[in-house]
Amino acid sequence: MAILNTIGHFFLSEWIWSVTWGFYHIPCNIIIMIILFKFFLRINMVSAVFTAITAQLFAFVIFTLVTLGIMLLLGQGGGPESFLYVPNTMPAFFYLGLIYAFLQSIFFDLISHRHAIHLSWFIVIAIISNNLTVLITYLFSSLP
Repeated sequence: MAILNTIGHFFLSEWIWSVTWGFYHIPCNIIIMIILFKFFLRINMVSAVFTAITAQLFAFVIFTLVTLGIMLLLGQGGGPESFLYVPNTMPAFFYLGLIYAFLQSIFFDLISHRHAIHLSWFIVIAIISNNLTVLITYLFSSLP
């Protein structure tokens, strides 16, 4: 049960981080993902914007639902101990980017069953855009 509590605190910490200090991850990642779609996959602008926003929305909603499910399952709530796994900003930004890249990859896998897309390229773009977003948001957050 201790490992489940640790997982619960981790997800709750990252979710709280994502809606507070890590809030800039979402708009920054959408912009970077649109640019990568446009220039590397040569997708038209409307499709690039729609795909980037939809992927980010999917990732945020699933992340929220998973965190809520874990909290309900474990009977945990927020509190000062929830920030146990955010000792400094770089790991928090990194894990947030990792979570979003994973969930966006699932989204692209789901849409690949309906639409003919190059799944591996979409997953690579999700990973690259989230890593660039982590670096940019971390650098801006550490400015005085």
